[in-house]
Amino acid sequence: MSALKPQDTRALARGAIIAALYTALTVLLAPLSYGEVQIRFSEAFTLLPILMPEAVPALLVGCLLANILGGCTIFDLSLIHISEP
Repeated sequence: MSALKPQDTRALARGAIIAALYTALTVLLAPLSYGEVQIRFSEAFTLLPILMPEAVPALLVGCLLANILGGCTIFDLSLIHISEP
């Protein structure tokens, strides 16, 4: 097994931080983030893939975690990522 290069480690860490920030911001602003009308300020992070490719899977994980913590049903979780970056 080969060791991770420093660039790979940094990209992995940046991805984890993006996922954590997305989840935390969504959950902290829960009254606005969940409901019939959703205002998610964390969606501003969807511009990050333009600059960092590691943001794509990070946003997927962050959105999935935020939806799980917000109480979405399994039906919502299975279809929600069709429109995600």
